[in-house]
This record gives sequence, structure tokens and C-alpha cells, in this order.
Amino acid sequence: MAENDLLGKLLRPVKPLNKRGLLVAIEGIDSSGKTTIVSTASAALSTRGVSTLTSNWNDTTEMYNLWVSLSLTGCAPVGLGSVFPAFELAARQHYLLKPMLEQRSVVFVTKYLLSTYAHSLARGDSLAFLDELYAFALRPDVTVYVDILPTVALERKRSHGRIGFFEAGLDRLGNLPLAEALQQFHAGRFDVQTLESHFLRFQNALREFHHMLLDRLGGCVLKLDGNAPFDISVNSLVRVVELELATSKAGVGVTDSSTASATYPQGH
Repeated sequence: MAENDLLGKLLRPVKPLNKRGLLVAIEGIDSSGKTTIVSTASAALSTRGVSTLTSNWNDTTEMYNLWVSLSLTGCAPVGLGSVFPAFELAARQHYLLKPMLEQRSVVFVTKYLLSTYAHSLARGDSLAFLDELYAFALRPDVTVYVDILPTVALERKRSHGRIGFFEAGLDRLGNLPLAEALQQFHAGRFDVQTLESHFLRFQNALREFHHMLLDRLGGCVLKLDGNAPFDISVNSLVRVVELELATSKAGVGVTDSSTASATYPQGH
């Protein structure tokens, strides 16, 4: 029996979406303002009677904790870090995203395929592998890209929080096993200068991959300047979502995002 024939017999059929809502991906490097913009836009849409849901990357806490536990104990097999985000997204898509889209909600996903691809490419995975790994994933109807320089992101980190382990790309340290790097980070053994240097290097790499991948996305893209006044970014996002919803009700475009292509300027 041919391999493809066997695969066809083993795989379960995936239920297609019915009565689809709008899937909006919010992308950008860390500290670009994604979460604040989307939470405010979501609240504004809700006051106008639009059903919304906000979901974040690695939002399935139990699965994330399992991966961290396996990594700390050294039990994680090689390559788990590459495929684990796909497992998490597949579960979240099945149990959360699809049901809400079928209820015609606007679903905002912070750090979706663009970010996932960029993080994986920065860690050495190939585009061909990622295309195969994420073939199941719903393509966004609108991708919102919030762009800032990593130096600006670092200034925001200095003002409002601390640099996280994965934000600095410390899992990519070739001279340290992941478990040891995690232990050293949480023991405070990375000084501030080292953390900031790794943060800038990793966020620069992510931003370069973001810009490269934006051209592959298709669908509608809204590019926001992360340095622009906050209310301008929020209003731009709300207007684009309302426009896409109106287009959807007219039976055009967003029911199949692969056929839609447009770029919205800031302040559209």
C-alpha cells in the first residue's frame, strides 16, 4: 500500500468551518504594543455589539507547563520545541477558535502564524518543514502587523517590565542545554547587559523574518506603526475589522481568505 493511501486511511476527517466569523492575527516583535492595541480594539467592538474573542500564543496553560516541565527535567526529546507550538495551536483551534468562528465572532489571535514561523526560523527550522507542520492552521482573514525597532522595544522593557527567557532567545544558546539555561536564568545568573544584548539580537532576527514572511501571507494586511499614537492604531484596527465584516455580510472575500488580498495603510 502506498504511503499516501495509508495516510488517507489513518487520518480523521476535519470538519470544515460553517458560518465563519473573522480571524484577525496580531503580529509584531515583543513589546510592540500588540496586546494593548487588540484588547482595546476588542472592547470597542464589543460595545458596538460585535462578539469578540482574544486568544494568545501558547495560551493552553496545561500544555505550556508540560513542555516547560519536560524541558527542565531533561526528558524533552530533541525537536520538541519545534513541534510543541503546533500541537498547542491545533488543540486551541479545535476547541476554541473554530467554535467561536462558527458563531460568527471576531477572533483576535496575538502572535499567530507570522510570529510562529519567525520564531521557528530563528531557531533553525526550514520553511518547507513549517509549511507542512502548520498546513492545518486556519489562515487569517486580516493580519495586523505592529512594527517597531528592537531598540524601542528594549526601552519599553526597561520601563515596564523585565526581559523574559524566550524573548531574549536564550533557548538558542548552543553552549548550554535548555534545562541548564532555564535554571541559570531563573537563578538570576544572566546580568542585565547580557540579557539586553541577547534580546536585541533575537528581536532583530524576528523582525527580519517578519518582513520577509509578510509577502507570503496573502489575505488582508494592516500595517501599524508601533510608535504612532495609541488611539490612531486602535481606531485603524476597528475600522478595518468593521469594513471586513461588512464585506463578509455582502458575501465577498473573507469567507475564503485565500482569495482576498489587500494592504491597509495606517489610519485607513
